Formats: sequence, C-alpha cells, structure tokens
Amino acid sequence: TGDVLLFSQDTKAAAVTKLFTWSRWNHAAMILKRRNNSLYVLEANGDGVNLYELDSVWWRYHKVADVA
Repeated sequence: TGDVLLFSQDTKAAAVTKLFTWSRWNHAAMILKRRNNSLYVLEANGDGVNLYELDSVWWRYHKVADVA
C-alpha cells in the first residue's frame, strides 16, 4: 500500500535518535501489498533490511512502541 508506519519507543537508543532529529519518532517502516493481497512490513533495523508479514509483527510493534 505504501503506507508509512512511524514508531516512538522508550529506549536509550530511541532517545538519542529523537534528540538529534528533534522528532517524536525514532523508527519508520513501510507497508507493502503483494499481488495475493497479503500485507507485509518492510523495515531496516539492526538485523538489516527485512520483510515481515504484517499479522505476524503487529502485536510486537504495539507492545514496544507507540505506532502512527
């Protein structure tokens, strides 16, 4: 879909990112829709660039961050 997810976490690394960017947000990801209409999240993190099924990670996002 191309929608962007913005994350605001309460970690030391997130605080540093927010401080230097003057932003409420410290992480971003994009929602992609495949031809079979399934939804995925594309994000870059400490593990590299990854593609996850949205349903499999949505609970984790809400557990550790405010998501917009």
